[in-house]
Amino acid sequence: MNSEEPFNFVATTYRNLENELKHELEILLPEFLPISYLDVSVTGIVAGKLYGDPIQASKILWNTAYHEPWRVKRTLRFIPIKYSCASTIKNMEIVAGKLLSDIPLGSTYKIEAELRRTKLTWGEVINAVAQQMAGLKAKMKDPDYLIQVQVLGEICGMSALRAGEVFRALQAKLAGSEFP
Repeated sequence: MNSEEPFNFVATTYRNLENELKHELEILLPEFLPISYLDVSVTGIVAGKLYGDPIQASKILWNTAYHEPWRVKRTLRFIPIKYSCASTIKNMEIVAGKLLSDIPLGSTYKIEAELRRTKLTWGEVINAVAQQMAGLKAKMKDPDYLIQVQVLGEICGMSALRAGEVFRALQAKLAGSEFP
């Protein structure tokens, strides 16, 4: 995979159901077609570029899972990505600096990093991103922003997202259920 190739979402599914996930995304998000997919060679992970705003796509998935949970079978999570880069600490620092301009000063943040097929360590990535968050306060519970870091081998995707902008199927389905 080319590390310069942009992508604007990462979606997760059950092991070996990546093709079914792609099909489901195309059915549930017709207004975002065409979707181009990257070969990330990670079981249960699909990354790609959809036509349009991935945050809006995430909200549509949330709404669908809330109101019609039976339609969302394969999509477990959908993570919007704002910036993509090669998976090096230096590049992540640069992108984290760009993310800082998207977040109002005084806001709180939490870094969520998922590393797959890389020799980078979780601590290295967290430290590199956190060092760029000058003027913000880390907060582990209910932060204003989630800094999403998705490392997929040679590529990395990052976003600063508000609560609810990452689609989580179970959370949306439970919120829409009538069970206590």
